Amino acid sequence: MRSREAVLRAIEECDLLGPGVFRDRYRFGRRTKFDLVFEGRAYDPKAIIGVAHGYEYPDEGQLTAADFSGGTSQMGSCVNWALRSLARSRARAWADRGTRTGRGTS
Repeated sequence: MRSREAVLRAIEECDLLGPGVFRDRYRFGRRTKFDLVFEGRAYDPKAIIGVAHGYEYPDEGQLTAADFSGGTSQMGSCVNWALRSLARSRARAWADRGTRTGRGTS
């Protein structure tokens, strides 16, 4: 996965549906060890990344819970990637916001 937009879209869908309905819709169970935290809210990283994969690669579809069988190291790297991507997205939004308000980024 390379798309920040796909991750943000999955987070937006989760916010709209609520975490329980989101997990049920995409057949993910409750998270156990990891949280993906974005803007102060905790999300199930497997569900978010799995759904985001479907947005980015519609021909392949979403990943399922069974696709995350790599254990702690795989999940940790997925969460780290998602957090780095979201941080870049957020930094870009703040830079754009400063430009639009005439404050600049310096």
